[in-house]
Amino acid sequence: METGLLGETFDAAGDDEAVRSALLVVGCAAHRETEREIAEAAIALTRDELGALPFAPKDGETVLVVTPYQNEASSALFAFNRLKAEGVVPEGVSLETYCYRSEDRIGDGLRSALRRADYIVLNTEMSGTASLSPDHWMTALPTAVWKSVEASGKEDRFVHASVGAPFDVVNYEECPAELLSFGCVGMGEGDAESGAITGKYGPNLPALFGAIFGGFRPTGRIPVNVR
Repeated sequence: METGLLGETFDAAGDDEAVRSALLVVGCAAHRETEREIAEAAIALTRDELGALPFAPKDGETVLVVTPYQNEASSALFAFNRLKAEGVVPEGVSLETYCYRSEDRIGDGLRSALRRADYIVLNTEMSGTASLSPDHWMTALPTAVWKSVEASGKEDRFVHASVGAPFDVVNYEECPAELLSFGCVGMGEGDAESGAITGKYGPNLPALFGAIFGGFRPTGRIPVNVR
């Protein structure tokens, strides 16, 4: 193969072999294990005033994850299935997810889901300073969810998780339990269902759920003062 770089000539067969070798290494089991360790070490617990964490759902109970985007809901499913396989979450516990993209108030579907849920995870994130406004959907809907949880008396089975840049935590000072993941990249629904990572994937959200359900004790620290 002629590249024109420095007058060098490269062998196409050798290039193909190098690519095949790289594909065997990138994303291999050892790399995934290290990736998981790093992501888990970053999860930060900022408060747990009511001792809600870790969640300990029993067979027959339901966990509701309320999150902005569908790919984040897929990450919740992937994490939930992995925690079941590892014996952290009982097989009889159900997962329900609700994506609130562009919604600024609680509708009938979310209201019913909140009523059914035994445990609730509320994921929030920001997309610039405008999204921190109380009227922006990224703040308005999560605030309404927290108020609903508070009114129903489920505060001790609730956790707020800031899943991107942690500066949105200033809007949720009343939430008694809070975790930070510092990453909100989700994954495809097919990969989540199969448990095999073949496409875009962020390790932070699965790590977050590991902390929520007691797979490990979160020891991360927030690097800046955001309050």
